[in-house]
Amino acid sequence: MNYKITKLMTLSGILIAMMNFTSCLKDAKAPNLSPDAGTSATVGIWIDNSDGAVDGVGGGYSQGGTFNVFNRTIKFFPSADTAKLNVTVAYLGPDVAPQDIQVTLAVDAANLAAFNTTGAFSGNWGFNVTQPNATDVWSIPTTVTIPKGQKQATVQVKLKNSIALGQPYAMPIKVSATSYGTVSTNQASAIYLFQRVNNYDGLYMVNGTVTDALGAFTGKYPKYVELMTYDANTVVMLDQNYGNFYYIITNLASGGASNLSGIGFRFDASGNCTNVYSAPGGSLGSPTFGTLASGAANKFTPQVNSYSPNPAFVINFTASAARFNINDKYTYVNDRNDAN
Repeated sequence: MNYKITKLMTLSGILIAMMNFTSCLKDAKAPNLSPDAGTSATVGIWIDNSDGAVDGVGGGYSQGGTFNVFNRTIKFFPSADTAKLNVTVAYLGPDVAPQDIQVTLAVDAANLAAFNTTGAFSGNWGFNVTQPNATDVWSIPTTVTIPKGQKQATVQVKLKNSIALGQPYAMPIKVSATSYGTVSTNQASAIYLFQRVNNYDGLYMVNGTVTDALGAFTGKYPKYVELMTYDANTVVMLDQNYGNFYYIITNLASGGASNLSGIGFRFDASGNCTNVYSAPGGSLGSPTFGTLASGAANKFTPQVNSYSPNPAFVINFTASAARFNINDKYTYVNDRNDAN
């Protein structure tokens, strides 16, 4: 008898514990949508990647936990005044926004001034990165609404094509107020470093053929290269895998990588490639490094969307006193994320 009572009591205890545990699970999962819910939730800011731009170093550069810095290129294509910086404001609560949240934005010149005193990015950008002139900006948003049931909303800083080519700029934006919750202590502001580049600038995948008259080398494909703005109509090539201004080829005997000089391309107003330059270290050298093949389809087709299925251009040229014949197809992948 005692055994049965003990067994029943034990089973009853297990059932009660299970009921309490289940109740806790339900309470933990159920969203709390009362008027006071989420008032401790925070609102933050970062750059959005939906336009093909990629965040800066490591997904954003932080100097001592004080600055959130993003680094990107901008170009004005297909029309003259289409460049923009996407600013995304996010609700950082555990669930979606329980109501419309109006967020107030402001230019944070003080944050940019503090950033400049640190010397961060000074190697590429100098010690005094400035905001663009007011005449170079169409609009800077002052408010954005995160809709009920969403986690974020995006607005755009719209830029004019009067911005100088190759000049580094910064747009410091902060969340100054929110109609719900509190402003994040470490994601309330961001500095968007940017630089205008030409239409040929970007990250490309290269496929093709390299024919060596002496039979010692062949091509190395596919390769990913950055074509970096040199002037309005010229780019120089940086190989992403090797991190240098080389044209990489393969040694047939060893299978290892070797290189020709760095190269650069110049295009005319119609997008036709007119010169292949040597570009050691990224500096433009001889305009006769490569000789374009007669009748080659070297015309550049500007790309709007990332990962275009069609090549941006095809280059057929000879190099090193006609020893190498190079026939390459450059397919646009994305904008570069390391403007400098």
